[in-house]
Amino acid sequence: MGQKDPFAYDYNGACTAFANGESAMYTIGSYAIPQIQTVNPDMDIDSFVMPANNDASENKLNSGGSSVQCYERLREQRGSV
Repeated sequence: MGQKDPFAYDYNGACTAFANGESAMYTIGSYAIPQIQTVNPDMDIDSFVMPANNDASENKLNSGGSSVQCYERLREQRGSV
């Protein structure tokens, strides 16, 4: 049921693991592609838009802690994001 240690990889380790086929998907930005291709230059990489809902209250942010804190501060300053 899932990985025993979900924080087992740092950024470089996760790029390398993905390039070596240790995962089917990697939720990261396109900026990681050059690094991934240094490990596996023949890898066919594609992307897709994360699912969303037309009702803004039903959308969820899936991101790292620092981004969540930034959005929380914006929400507090503006009343909502």
